[in-house]
Parts: sequence; structure tokens; C-alpha cells
Amino acid sequence: MITLKEIWNKYQVPRYDAKKMNHWATRMIYSRIATPIIWLLLPTRVTANQITAGWVVLGVFSCLLFTAGNYWTNIAAALLIQLHIAMDYVDGPIARYRNAFSRGAKSNPNRGAYIERVGHDLIYTIYFYCISLGAAKRGLDPVFILSLGFLASIGYFFYKYTRRAKIFCALVYNADKDRKDMPQPDATETALNKKKRGNLLRVLYRTTQSIWDPISFTILTLIAAFFDLVFLVPIFYGLTYPIHFIISYIYQARINEDWVYDWVRKVK
Repeated sequence: MITLKEIWNKYQVPRYDAKKMNHWATRMIYSRIATPIIWLLLPTRVTANQITAGWVVLGVFSCLLFTAGNYWTNIAAALLIQLHIAMDYVDGPIARYRNAFSRGAKSNPNRGAYIERVGHDLIYTIYFYCISLGAAKRGLDPVFILSLGFLASIGYFFYKYTRRAKIFCALVYNADKDRKDMPQPDATETALNKKKRGNLLRVLYRTTQSIWDPISFTILTLIAAFFDLVFLVPIFYGLTYPIHFIISYIYQARINEDWVYDWVRKVK
């Protein structure tokens, strides 16, 4: 039977210990919580895709729980969304472990990745609006709070789309860059790209953009829930997410694809 230390060293650390690629809470909290859960599930017949489907359902349920709008359901929803995030770091290591030690395993990693991507988009697109529905039930002006919840949800969706589009375009170009008919970057362009890495605005963007990461806003929601201030979450993100999306759109259009290639090397 594999040990907790082996799970951590072989199937967690290589994926989640890169400071440039992962949120600090992923490295310090969620992947560590996930490790004993992985150890408990490995002897069972539960598949990685079933785990993925399970945390998607849990995430959606957590969002719907926010719509009740009272203090205790907000705390319960905020805690369940944290469990949902921890479970997100269980399915991948299980899939990698079983594929490595089962020669006859017939698995489709793309299926699990697809379920995961759709699940994330569904959960976090409705996340802010569900919180705003609960806040409206608590007496906040419905037009005000629901409008901001909608803006936060739409802002999140399009922000993620700009990053996905960047990854897609970079990977397509990378796959074709060895073809003779594809233009190759010259030395001048490479030098300019290196110079851009030190740009103050770019450094500022990359330093602060984690505020709009799902891990960050779910942790802030949990803290706000204990102080009965969950309504502040859709207000803040409703006001800032559309602006963040526009900045991200411009940023992703201007920079090179180095961060995409770094990310791909990490997940391979």
C-alpha cells in the first residue's frame, strides 16, 4: 500500500509546489488536505472521473446554498466550497497513480479534464450571482446587489475566456512552429519580449491578479461569512471584475506566450 509520503512526493509536489504556477493556498493547504483523502480512496473502486463529477455537484450545491441568505447557510456554503476545492486536488493524483501502475487501464484523461473545465466554469460563473440572491433576501436593494452579482459572474467568465484563448492560440502556434511556412521570431523580437518581462505594469498585474482567482475569492467569502458580511463579496467583485477582464484582455493580447509554455511544461 502506498504511503502518504509517497503520494505527496510523487503525485502532489511535482504538480502543486511550483510557486509561479500555483496559488499559495494550493501548495500549503488544499494539496495537503487532499493527500490523506487520496490515500483513503486509492483502495476503493471510485474512479477519478467519479470524484470529479462529485466535486462538481458539491460546488453547484454550495453555490445554491448561498441563495438561502441566512448566516448559518452562508457559513455552511463557504465551508463546502472549500471542501469542493480540496477535492479538486484528489482526482488528478488518483488518475496518475492508477495509469502508472495498471498496464491494462483504459482511461481517457481528456474526458476528466473536460468535466473539470466545464465544472469550474459552471460553478464560478453562478457563484457571485447566487451570493447576491441570498443578499437580496436579507434586505439589500435587489436591483443594486443582483446587478453587481451579474457583473461579477460575467466578468469572471470572460476573464477566464481570455486566458483560455491565450493558451489555445499559443499551443496551436507551438504545434505548428516547426513548419517552414510559419514565421519565426527574430532576435530583435526575442529581445523585446525579454525587456517586457521587467515592465512595472506587467509585474503589478501578475502580482495582484490572484485576487480574482477562485481560491482567493472563496477564502475571502469564508472569512466574510463568519462576520456576516458575505454581501460585500459580489459588491467588490461586481465593481472590479469587469475592469479586471478589460485589463486582462489587453495584457494577454500584448505579451508573449512564455507563461503558457511554462505552464504546459509543469503539467506534462
